[in-house]
Amino acid sequence: NSLTYYVKGLDKEVRMMAESDPATCTTAGLTLTSYTLPDASLVVAPDIGTEPTVDGAPAVIAGIVQE
Repeated sequence: NSLTYYVKGLDKEVRMMAESDPATCTTAGLTLTSYTLPDASLVVAPDIGTEPTVDGAPAVIAGIVQE
C-alpha cells in the first residue's frame, strides 16, 4: 500500500528545559529574584450570610421552567 497518512495532534504542550546552572541566566543578563509566598494565615473566610432554606421543588431544571 503506497498511501501516506498524517495525524494532527489535538492537544500539545511545551515544556521548558530546566537550567541547572544559574550562571547561564546571569550571563544572559537576567537577574533572579526570590519572593516570599504568603501562607494560609492570611486567608479570610468570606462572610456571605446564612444558607437559605429551600422548601419547594426546583423552579428551573437544565434551563426548563418546571410547572
